[in-house]
Formats: sequence, structure tokens, C-alpha cells
Amino acid sequence: MTTARKHHYVPKFYLEGFTREERGSLVVYDRARKQYRSQKPVNILHIRDYYALEQEDGTLNYDIEKAFSQIEGAAKAIIVKLDEGGSLTDVERLELALFTAFQFTRTPAFLATIEAADRGLAERLTDLLAPSGHTLSDVVDKNGDPIGSFIRHRDDLLRLALKLAMEMAPALSQMNMAVIERPTDRTSFVTSDSPFCLVAISPSRHVGVGVLSDNSLKLMPLSQKSCLFIQGKGGGFTRSTADREQVRSINLTVAMRCRDFLIGRDQSLVENLVAAEQLDRTEWQPPIQVSNPGSAYARRPQTRA
Repeated sequence: MTTARKHHYVPKFYLEGFTREERGSLVVYDRARKQYRSQKPVNILHIRDYYALEQEDGTLNYDIEKAFSQIEGAAKAIIVKLDEGGSLTDVERLELALFTAFQFTRTPAFLATIEAADRGLAERLTDLLAPSGHTLSDVVDKNGDPIGSFIRHRDDLLRLALKLAMEMAPALSQMNMAVIERPTDRTSFVTSDSPFCLVAISPSRHVGVGVLSDNSLKLMPLSQKSCLFIQGKGGGFTRSTADREQVRSINLTVAMRCRDFLIGRDQSLVENLVAAEQLDRTEWQPPIQVSNPGSAYARRPQTRA
């Protein structure tokens, strides 16, 4: 059996939900190159061996990619069901929560955010230690062992991503879920290379917003037809139809969160969102900032919903 080595960090089946059926392609805005392209889902948002872990003998382990394939298979059927007006069973709630959790933690944007936080913490501690003549090599953990570099190996980042998503999913499944539908097929939701969006409901400049906080809205477009909202404890499920302004507000939130690629059905829509969020004139910044050693993972709230 051939091992798949082209690992999509946003699944191909998911991206297919944002295409025009007659042509099967997407409009992709490349933020780094400042260009628009028409591309097939199979050809975007993938990295060779991205989820392969190096074993002691130097060979690569592809178990993570195989596990993602199973998660995506369940999610595909659920998204089709929701797009057709269906509801969720308890099992489907957990499967959808797991899929959305991984779309938060498995992307290059999330891993780059953790790397940036690690670097920021290392720089901050280096500054604090400098007056005493000590360096990071002098810092030890609770067991008295040197902690060494704060910069994690890529494989360690992947393990962290797995751990966080597995911990998040059960909690997300117990929150209230709402499917927001587009008003007509003339409008559509967009997506990106970082489709899970965290929005502060009551933003504070002093307190960050956590993924599982009641003060945060979790949203993720499921397809061009619908978007998932997760917020607050309760385990409820509702459906509603957005008006055109609400669809635009959601699309602007998705655009604001994209790292490298904004993706949609129509070029005019993608161009409008790029201009509105000035993606062609700004660079992506990690949403986590190191303010002091005790709050290394304070998330900057993003307030549009």
C-alpha cells in the first residue's frame, strides 16, 4: 500500500465545499506573493510529510496522517448532512468537535504561533536574567534539570497539537452549537489556511480569551453554504439563516485570521475581502504575545464576529 506523503493541513474534501461545481476550482489569494490564483483543492494547502514523525531509526511514522484521514472521513459526512438541513447526534457532535479542534491546532499558523511564543518567552527571560549574569542554560525545571532551549522540535510541536485538540474536543462537544446558513446561493462563505476563528465576545485589553472560555465565540466555515458557531456551555443545537451583512461579517473575520491564503468561490468576493482587511499591505502576526514570564500565552482578542 502506497503511503500518502502530500499532507493537507486543511483537508481536500473540506476545500471542495468552497468550489463552484461547474469548474471545481477555488480562488486563492496568496498573501506572501500578493497574487490571485485559480487552483484545484488537491493542489493547495499541503506540505510533504508534514505530519510524519521521525523515529529512532530515522524512518518516518505516518500514523498521525492516517488518524487524520479517519477524522476527516467522519467530518465529511457530517458537513454534508448539516448542509442538507440535518441535525447532530451525540456521536456526531464529538466527531465534529474533534475535526474543528484539529483545524485549530494542526495548521502551520498554530505551530508558528507556539514557536513565536516560545521565542518571545526565551527573549524575555534572557533580558530578565542578564543583570544577574545568568543565562537560559542556568534555568532548571521543577526536577532540577536544565530546561535548555525554549524552542521546541517540530515533532514536539505536532505532539502538542495532538494533545491540545484531544483535550479540547470533548469540551467543545458539550458547548452550544449553531449552524449559520447563507441566505441564497448568490452569497457564499470563504475559508482560509487557518479556518478555526476565535472571537472575543467582551474584549479586554488586560485579559486574554481562551478557546474554552464562555467569553469567546468559536466559528469555522463548514462550506460555502454554512458556518459553525460554538459558544457557551449547554450542548444545544440551533440553525438560522444569516442575512448578507452577517455573511460578510463572518467572511471578514475569516479573512482577518488567515496566515498565508484566503480562499473562496468568487474572485470578486475574495478581492473585496483582501482590500477590506488590507491583506495585501500587512503581514500576518501571531495572535499570542509574550507580555511577561507569567503570562506567556495571553491571546490577543479579535473582536469581529
